[in-house]
Amino acid sequence: MVGENAVRYPHLLAEVRKRGHRVGNHTYNHLGGFQSFDRQYISNAQKAEEILKTGKLFRPPHGWMSPLQYRRMLRDSWNIVMWDVLTRDYNHTVSAAWVFANVRKYTRPGSIITFHDSLKSIGKLRIILPDTITWLKNQGYEFKVL
Repeated sequence: MVGENAVRYPHLLAEVRKRGHRVGNHTYNHLGGFQSFDRQYISNAQKAEEILKTGKLFRPPHGWMSPLQYRRMLRDSWNIVMWDVLTRDYNHTVSAAWVFANVRKYTRPGSIITFHDSLKSIGKLRIILPDTITWLKNQGYEFKVL
């Protein structure tokens, strides 16, 4: 979760937790690792952590961070979680059907699938997320909290 969104919508943060989900840190304002100085990046993640209280569970925006940012975060006991299925649901050139097919093609046991809660993706998510969850369950997949 992006920290500034949690500040804007604290009721959504509370609802996510109430439903049993674990919140991860995605920086305070979706700061890209290669587009920022190392200290700025770490500070931005720490600012989000003060709000989100994730236990230092972190997913870097865009899946990128510099080697120094990575080492610094590991040294400071952050748990960095990546994904293996990126849905590209935010991409305006792909359809909801394409996103669903992408998930079906690449999901494997242990997969972490990235969907986005943004205006770019919400239209597709409303269409395919229920079907995706049903399909995954029918394939024998289970959803677990990290």
